[in-house]
Amino acid sequence: MNKRFKTPLITGAILLVLFVLLRYVIPSLGLDYFNKNSKELIGRQSTIELLDLNIFTGELSISNFRLFEADDTTKFIGLDSLYLDVELTDLIKRELLLTELKLVHPYGKVIQNNESFNFDDLIERYATTDSIVIEEPVITDEEEPFIGYTIRNISIDDGYVEFEDLAKNETFNLKGVGIGIPEITWSNDQTLVDFGFDLDNGGSFAFKADYNIKTNEYELDFDLQQLRINKLTNYLNDYLELKSIDGYANATLNIVGDADHVTDVLVKGEASIDSLVILDTLSQKVFAVDRALSIFRSIDVANNDFQFELLKMEHPYMRFDLHENTNNLFQFFKLDEETQEVEVEETGTVAIGEDLPELKYHIDSIAIIGGEMLYRDQRIPRKEYKYAVSDVNVFNGVLGSEEKVWAFHSTGTLNKRGKLKADLSIEPNNFYNVTIDYVIENFQIQDFSFFSNIYTGYPIFKGAMTYYGHTDIKENNLVSENKIKIEDFELGRKADGSYAYGLPLRFAVFLLKDKNGDIILDVPVKGSLDDPKFRVGRIIWQVVKNVCNKVIAAPFKALAGIFKVDEDDLKDIKFKHYTDTLLTSKHIKQLKTIKKVYDKKPDLKVKLVQFVDRHNEKENLVKGYAEDQYSIATSTSSIKQVATDPIDFRTYLMNNLYARMDSTMVTVDSTSSIEEVCWLFVGEDKADSLEERILATRQRILVDYIADELPEIKGAVTIETAKETEGSNVGSLPLFDLEYSIEDM
Repeated sequence: MNKRFKTPLITGAILLVLFVLLRYVIPSLGLDYFNKNSKELIGRQSTIELLDLNIFTGELSISNFRLFEADDTTKFIGLDSLYLDVELTDLIKRELLLTELKLVHPYGKVIQNNESFNFDDLIERYATTDSIVIEEPVITDEEEPFIGYTIRNISIDDGYVEFEDLAKNETFNLKGVGIGIPEITWSNDQTLVDFGFDLDNGGSFAFKADYNIKTNEYELDFDLQQLRINKLTNYLNDYLELKSIDGYANATLNIVGDADHVTDVLVKGEASIDSLVILDTLSQKVFAVDRALSIFRSIDVANNDFQFELLKMEHPYMRFDLHENTNNLFQFFKLDEETQEVEVEETGTVAIGEDLPELKYHIDSIAIIGGEMLYRDQRIPRKEYKYAVSDVNVFNGVLGSEEKVWAFHSTGTLNKRGKLKADLSIEPNNFYNVTIDYVIENFQIQDFSFFSNIYTGYPIFKGAMTYYGHTDIKENNLVSENKIKIEDFELGRKADGSYAYGLPLRFAVFLLKDKNGDIILDVPVKGSLDDPKFRVGRIIWQVVKNVCNKVIAAPFKALAGIFKVDEDDLKDIKFKHYTDTLLTSKHIKQLKTIKKVYDKKPDLKVKLVQFVDRHNEKENLVKGYAEDQYSIATSTSSIKQVATDPIDFRTYLMNNLYARMDSTMVTVDSTSSIEEVCWLFVGEDKADSLEERILATRQRILVDYIADELPEIKGAVTIETAKETEGSNVGSLPLFDLEYSIEDM
């Protein structure tokens, strides 16, 4: 062969062989070597299905890379393909230029079991100091240093990450993981990054980052949409006693900061949670909200400045269960559990916030719309009381550190019928300075029949309350005005049994009702909140109870106040003298006043009980009888004759005594008083007869007058005489004490 042609052919053959070796053989051998020795090379069994290296164009392709778990069979991480394109011509200029770096469908599985992970062996391998030795390159004066690098079109498409927490028995799957970085270069400080993924149980997350490599300043745009939070349940169980939590989290945030100064962060945007439902261990709803929204104008951590545009909750819900020794919220937050002492090793003091500027905050608006709270009293076995406050709306004016007073307005519905309106003013610099004005209308008293039955034995059939309250708290001193009006209040009959409160409540309600049938109470409250025994609700109840006790103890005062009459007219009917038996005009007026009260309170029962000092009255009756007998015997006026000639009267009595009995039985003499002589003259039996007759006469004149002149109250009035042994008789002139009652008090 001609030498002129032989040399090019040999050269061409060599180049062809080199091309084949470099393009196909060496990558194939390298692939085969890696697949056979991957465990020794990287510590885990790995495989690559296809490796394509083109050193002439600077392109590298890897297909179906798999890295297995320590068991050599379970997939740990992998990818469908990797593509790398290097501009070889730029290497001549000592600059590395990657025009594209692309990973398609990378995936990985992370398994955590308490503090251990399924990649701990790899970390241990590469953390060993003698496993890999990297020598620092030595650059001589003759060598030119490496100039720079540029990596463009970095992307990860359709990635998948599975995280399994064995301790919590929970799995999180991230799908559609994508990363896009247009360029990373030594000649440009700014780097842009796009990142995002979806969760298999709902929700998507994405952010864009603008990072300055030189200054470490960054700007992030977060977008979180409908991220379902149900898988947080097992993690919250360490802190909360709950069955499940579910809902959807959303956030759109712009964050600007400095990586070198962690607190130099400025946040703008909004965050919300939708359809939040928390179930307790009984699978009952304890907290819920349709939507909780926070819009923040700016959160400047470095300057301690927080500016909110809106804080809003739509249809929040809370359930409060009262048990014998605790409540469901204490159980939910595990506040009933004994606090365990934990030894903490002292490592020095940490000052937090010493260098922070003064706190500044501003909230344009706070709104609670359509809230509901359910109260359940479960202290009584096999009985449950429920009370719901619904349609709760709360609004406010501007809240801010610069404001001297915060103002809130709220409304609500009480157990579907009552209406609540309240205005609250509070000084932010002193939370103990508070003013509250509230109005409760159409509050249904029968809603408390459950407790009334249990503690007093009386069921409440009906009643509507209006409650006006004004409370001022200044420097922990409370002054409260409470005006209560109850209309159409009706109690049922008391059930048999013993009760914690033996108050005759039905009678108290009857007495408290005015002539229109309403109960009006004015309950002022004063006290110091520093006093541990001071409780506003307890004091209001005590005042109301005292009012009830007061009217029961002196019902005539309550009735006199209601009907604007003299309370003495309703207290008792008095006679001026022991022997009086005639009704006076004052007595008649009193009886007509009783009728006036009865006309407005037809359930009223009145008992007239006659009291008199029997001994004193007998003395008067005995003397009067003796005088009458002397008058008959002498045919003169007894009173006149006795007054003008008491000796003859005494002589008459003594003579009659000697005539009726043996002189030795007469126990009186000239030294005895005229009263003693009269008693002996009349005798005990006759004295008793005279007394019984006059008592009966007084009763009869009242009975006859009521029957003839006031028949309407005949069935409501009873008249009787107290027993002689009752203490109220001693020293008493004749009177009828008025006792008031109703049937089945």
